Amino acid sequence: MTENVIELHEATIMQEQQAVLQGVSFALEKGAFAYLVGRTGAGKSSLLKTLYADLPLQSGMGTVAGYSLPKLPASKVPYLRRKLGIVFQDFQLLSDRTVAENLMFVLNATGWKGKSQKQQRISDVLVRVGLSGAANRMPHRLSGGEQQRVVIARAMLNEPVLLLADEPTGNLDPEVSANIMQLFGEINNAGTAVLMATHNFQLIEKYPHRILTCKDGELLDSAQPR
Repeated sequence: MTENVIELHEATIMQEQQAVLQGVSFALEKGAFAYLVGRTGAGKSSLLKTLYADLPLQSGMGTVAGYSLPKLPASKVPYLRRKLGIVFQDFQLLSDRTVAENLMFVLNATGWKGKSQKQQRISDVLVRVGLSGAANRMPHRLSGGEQQRVVIARAMLNEPVLLLADEPTGNLDPEVSANIMQLFGEINNAGTAVLMATHNFQLIEKYPHRILTCKDGELLDSAQPR
């Protein structure tokens, strides 16, 4: 049996009391990679927010990383998010703290104990994203591509089973975008499932994977020919 890290069945995705997607049914297997595409406002970000329990799933069934989304109590949301890595387009780094302090903030918030273990984990993820020398630098001293690598390092701290990325290359030039995609490929090859929302069809052509398309209130799946 292949384990699914996402399962949605007849789910309705809401945004501000409006249904933006209806009848959403798909599964993403452990270690799989899929793109999420569609016009602005078609429901991509709302779907991602539902998956990491920022928006409630009010209709239909859904599980993410073993957690049932309907009626998920607020007290369980942090435990779900510990199993996820979330990468935003706009970085959302703490501007008054160094790279290492940004990562330490997450480790402290997710219950890590032991100073040496935390420092080792920070070192490990920075090496993994190619930023081993950046621990003591401030975010504003980094390029956009370097900041996005820090965001990816932050997302990988808790060794997630699933990485959710919302337009992770949206603010980056093509060469840097390609580097970020290669990094996502390495993370995916190491066993982490990736669901990535993007508008960048050149990247999709260069790195082909399954495509989920938000269109006219539905989710179309390239793995399920209509």
